[in-house]
Amino acid sequence: MVNSNWTYAHISQLWSRLAQDPQVVHPPCDAREITENGNRAEEMLAGGTARILSVGQIRPEKNHAKQLRIISRLKERLHSEGMEDLNV
Repeated sequence: MVNSNWTYAHISQLWSRLAQDPQVVHPPCDAREITENGNRAEEMLAGGTARILSVGQIRPEKNHAKQLRIISRLKERLHSEGMEDLNV
């Protein structure tokens, strides 16, 4: 599986002897569902656990360190707002 048309072309070129073509699986996000149901972040946090999943290649230009800094700031903010028992 690949996550974009660019990756599809790249993998197909690198692995030209694949038994079958890679399947393109685009990032799953149905914007209609998000806009129709509104922001459910507070409802999700009320359950006591926040889960963040980041999927991508580990490469310098992806700036994973920035993602970690953002998650750290989010955790600090949640704790400052009285959600210190939240398992982030």
